[in-house]
Order: sequence, then structure tokens, then C-alpha cells
Amino acid sequence: MADPKKVNPANTSLISHTSTTSNPTESLADNPSQSASRVLQEFREKFNIYHDIANSDKEVILQSLEKLSKLESTGSDFCALKYIVIGKACDWIETRNDALGKAEFVESTVISEDRETTKMMLGFISKMNISSEIIKQRVENLIPLFGHKDQALPTPSIPSEEEKGKAFIINPHTEININRDYPIYCKQRGIIKKIIWKGKIKSTGAEVAIKIYRSKNEEEVRKYEREGKIMQFLHRRHPVFLDYYGMFYESIMEDSEQYHLLYLVMELCERSLMDNISLRIESQQYYISDNSYDTMVQSLLEGFIILEELKIYHQNIKPDNIFLAKTGQLKIADFCVSAFVEVPESACANKCLHAIIGTESYMAPELQTAIDKMRIDHTASRNIQYKRGKADAYSLGLTFLQLYSLQPVRGINRCPNQDYINSYLDQFQHPKVANMLKGMLTIDPKKRFSFKKAIATFQTSYGSQDFTCDC
Repeated sequence: MADPKKVNPANTSLISHTSTTSNPTESLADNPSQSASRVLQEFREKFNIYHDIANSDKEVILQSLEKLSKLESTGSDFCALKYIVIGKACDWIETRNDALGKAEFVESTVISEDRETTKMMLGFISKMNISSEIIKQRVENLIPLFGHKDQALPTPSIPSEEEKGKAFIINPHTEININRDYPIYCKQRGIIKKIIWKGKIKSTGAEVAIKIYRSKNEEEVRKYEREGKIMQFLHRRHPVFLDYYGMFYESIMEDSEQYHLLYLVMELCERSLMDNISLRIESQQYYISDNSYDTMVQSLLEGFIILEELKIYHQNIKPDNIFLAKTGQLKIADFCVSAFVEVPESACANKCLHAIIGTESYMAPELQTAIDKMRIDHTASRNIQYKRGKADAYSLGLTFLQLYSLQPVRGINRCPNQDYINSYLDQFQHPKVANMLKGMLTIDPKKRFSFKKAIATFQTSYGSQDFTCDC
């Protein structure tokens, strides 16, 4: 691991999330080179060239493949651009379908396959001329495994002006107008589709985010009511939590099939902590002021202390799930896989049995070891004994490390040597940062800092180096 003060952005694997989204129905320009440039710009805006493929947005890859396929049909052949996009598509296919045994996001099961999208990607790729032997071999290895679907992307239905301005009521006092021009976020995971739109509260004009869970399976949609209940419970308890306006449920008929939709209305924040990290790398702003870093750390630790006291465990802490309000205040978001329990872990003498949930790059070592074991032994249990509070503390420690160093953190949770981690942290200019991270990134969960111990260490000028007790 490199010195955090000598960071080369070309060595990072951070994703750059921007609000720019390509439109798959947009007609190609008369000048193919301009079209290719636009596709490349859109692709690079959505995917930093050094990004972590496990966080890819499949919609952007599909849209880029479709546009390039149309460009090639006009006789144009933009090899460099084409191979960047095809390479990213192959990475996504291999990762999402665990073709190489390296699953990234874990939610009760080890891997969530997406064969339909895989076939569509390979369908576009199969129409293209591929002169690169390396790319050609990758594609030829994938098509026999998954097949391909020879069809274009479906044209999204464009809501009428009346539908765009249509309001819905989440309670008798709050009416929301949804801007349906284009969603902030749209992703399908299994049978659940998650969409986030911008909106405004009609009475006040305040901008909000409307998160929608949609599926034919009502029971699966209803599971996400827990996220709304958690947000309602946290509303206004601390500035680090998003303002929450309510929950709305409806059932609709579409193409003779019934769909169930759950709406969660919350404060709008368009930029994540990962966006902040990526922007600093791209603009070569490798330094963060002491005051800014201290404020961010203090605010997040206070928030997670409150969560633990309320018996809420986030279970997917990472820079993508922490947002910045327009005021600069950090906001803890995305409680869709969080646990809301009756008995706090501090009251349990032993570790409890839990399902493994989270994003691998930010998982605690005890969870990562279990995942690696499952890949070798498919009979291994997907429920293991661990303390969710200590696992969350490790994930937040990795988030703090990435915020401070701007270095990718993937693989740190597989490091078996605590001395190696500590020697890296000793390079940091601020002892209190190094000591706090040493405690939070301790491999042994019994010796790992709790959130309370971490904030006590951080608030002390030189921190504490006593890692001998179960804190």
C-alpha cells in the first residue's frame, strides 16, 4: 500500500458516479466520430477508467454496447472505444455471474446471477467485428456458458406531460410531485427493481428523493418496509440521518400483470462520499484539511453510535452509501439490508448466528474468510457467528481509510498480518488518525474498537494504543 500523501490516481480503482446518463433511444449523430466521442464521454463519466467493476451499472454498459453496435453497422469501427466497452462488459459478466469465482455483493446468498442481462450484452457483442485476439477469446469463452440474446434494448416508455406532473399523497398533509424525466438511479436485483426519482413537496417546494421498490411479488416488496421504519425511527435524531417524509404503497396493472410498488420519500442528496473521493482524485486534490476530515469522522462516528444504541446495524457501510447534503453535512443512507433487533449485541455474552450481508471490499475479515470458504466448500453454511456491531466498525474503518488516503481498499480485509496493516497506518502524518484506524481495522473482532472506543481515541490528541480488551 502506498503512502497516502503520494497518491497516483491512475493506480486507483474508484468509480466515478455522476448524474449524467446516456439515453438509449437517442438517435445517432450524422457524424459517426462525434457519436463515438459522445458515447466515450458518457461511458467515462459514468465509469471512471480505473473503477471497481463489481459496482458497475449494467444499464450504461448495455446502452454503450447498443450505440456502438449501431455505429459499427454504419461502417464505422472505433477499435479503442469498442474494446474498452466490450472489456467492461466481459468484466461485468464474469463478476455478476461469478464466472471466475469472485462475487462482490453478498446478500444472504453468495452470488446473484443476472443471466438475462448477460445474454443481451453478449448479443450486442456477437454482432461486432473483433480483431483483438484477447477480447475475442474472452467473448468466445463466455458465449458457450451463457448464450446470447439477439435483440435491442427495449425503448423506455415516455410518460405523458400529465403523468410527469401527477402528484401522489403519502399522508393527508404531504403531496409529492415526481419528476419522471429520468431516474437518478435504476437497478434490477433479482425480482426487485429499485428506482430513485427526484421530486418536490408540493406545499413547500422542498426537493426530495423518491425511492421505489417494484416487483410482481408483493411479499418481497413489503420486506423493504423495514427500511422505511428505520428511517422514520432515525428522523431528526442527528443531522447525519436523512430527513424522512413517509412511505406509500400501491398496486398497479401493467400489460395484464400486477405489480407492487413501495415508495419511500426522503431528503434529496445527489452526491455520495465516493463521488467526493473520485472528484478529489480526478482534480488531483490529494489533501483534505484536518478540520474537514475531523468533522466527517466525528459526525459519522456519532451517527453509528446512535444506531448501535438503537439496536440498528447497517451491514453495508461503504462510501457509496454515505451522502453529502448541499450544506456539506454527511448523511448515512441505504438501510435496505440493515438489521433492527430487539436485544443489543452488547447484552449477548457470545456471538450470534447471522447471515452474511454486505459488499465484499468493505466486509470485516471474519465475513470475508467465510465467503472465501463458501467458494471452495459449497456445503458450508451461509450463516456464521459474528458480532454485527464489530463488523460495521471495520467497514467504517475502511471507509475512513479510503477517505484519508484516496487508495482503493479492496483486499485489505484478506490481509492475515496485523503488523503489516499497522506499519502502513504508521506512515500517516496524524497519530490520532492512525491509532483510530489501527483499532477499527484490527483483524481480531474481540480486540477491534467499537464506535465508542473509536471516537474516544480520535478525540484524544495522540490516541490510545491499548488493543488488548474487547472494547
